[in-house]
Amino acid sequence: MKIGRRGKSWRVIIRRKGEPTRSQTFPTKAQAEIWGRRIETEIFDRRATRAVLADSKTLGDLVDWYVGELSPIGRTKAADLRRLKTCAIAERVASTLRTPDYVRHAE
Repeated sequence: MKIGRRGKSWRVIIRRKGEPTRSQTFPTKAQAEIWGRRIETEIFDRRATRAVLADSKTLGDLVDWYVGELSPIGRTKAADLRRLKTCAIAERVASTLRTPDYVRHAE
């Protein structure tokens, strides 16, 4: 988190790998620090939650999430994802999959 003066205001810039850059301007330094700590806490909490959830999700669960969360996908991709869910690899916990697992699936 970077806090700096910008004219008569205080600007906070938060940069974290894998996250969009967040910035906000405040009239006081105290408000800027509070906002910056709150946003950093949200980022860390979201990362921790994702790690815990990822440890229990199967590849099939992730395919379901992908299809449900994204904008409409094409027919070919939809067919490939449905076909992937019928394979044995779809029952594996996604966080445990390694390159040899994908190679074995492709063969």
